[in-house]
Amino acid sequence: MKNKFFLILIFFFLFFSNYVKAEVKIAFIDMEQVINTSNVGLKLIKKIELMDLKFKEKFSLDEIKLKKKEKELFDQKNILNKDEFEKKLTKLKNQVKLFNEERSKERKEIIKLRNDLNIQLLKAINVILTTYSQDNNISILLQKKNIILGSTKLDITKEILSTVNKNISENDIKWQSL
Repeated sequence: MKNKFFLILIFFFLFFSNYVKAEVKIAFIDMEQVINTSNVGLKLIKKIELMDLKFKEKFSLDEIKLKKKEKELFDQKNILNKDEFEKKLTKLKNQVKLFNEERSKERKEIIKLRNDLNIQLLKAINVILTTYSQDNNISILLQKKNIILGSTKLDITKEILSTVNKNISENDIKWQSL
């Protein structure tokens, strides 16, 4: 009886031991570091910052002019008759409304462009990640920001950053100016 039980037990261990041998290789990457410190990422960031600067310069001058007009109008409030003041005030409000609409439209275009560029860059990086994962038999790839504790041996950020710098250029990202 003991021998039968012992044989059955050995049979189960041998039978199920094949399923336990499957190995899952896990790695993690800091995508923000790859995007923000890669050569192409830095160039895209500089271009977007330049666009933001031009945007601010353009609209700050117009905003100053509108405030100046508003101040002048309210300085003349006691001099102008009521109808004339209301007419000028309505005209100024329309100018402010148009200014705000134009500024909002351009801001949305800059945000859309920034998002489009990020998506294009992420797609290009994703191709590299897929190839790297297949070449190194990585089953699961996680973002570093979601890891509480992990061995630095599992961090592939530097390897991917190096590959991104070698394989992705600014020409791979379709840049469209506003």
